[in-house]
Amino acid sequence: MARWATARGAAWAGLFVGLACGGVEPGSDGRPRIDRLEFFQQVPTEPLRLEFGLRFTDMDGDVGQGQLELQIGGMDQPPADLSSLFEAQVPPLAPDATEGFIELDVRLAGEVSPGDRLQLGFRLVDGGGRPSNRASVVLQAVGPQVDPREGA
Repeated sequence: MARWATARGAAWAGLFVGLACGGVEPGSDGRPRIDRLEFFQQVPTEPLRLEFGLRFTDMDGDVGQGQLELQIGGMDQPPADLSSLFEAQVPPLAPDATEGFIELDVRLAGEVSPGDRLQLGFRLVDGGGRPSNRASVVLQAVGPQVDPREGA
């Protein structure tokens, strides 16, 4: 799983999920394409861990040799190696997969207050350096994180 750092102490709710194409249509000339981005959940026992799923298509099958880029709040994060992410899937994705679904974690760090919004953007860059479209989600902190073992 990929891990990045950036928020603490609040529960997150998804507000918007968007797929932007901009310029050349992803999928043409060998570019990978993000077909779907899903925000699954904030892990109840680890409030800094957010779980996402990303469905992709890559007609020439070289995205597994590339990288996953992440932006948090407009700030670029260190890229994640897609070959490691492919291997970590259950079952693992073939390195030359032309389509698939990647589950990944984003770990946040810092202070968050109810009402704060955070935009996360994802982009695939294949082994040839060709970028996909950018998929993004805006999350809003909706209240303090409550440990489910403590009850209501």
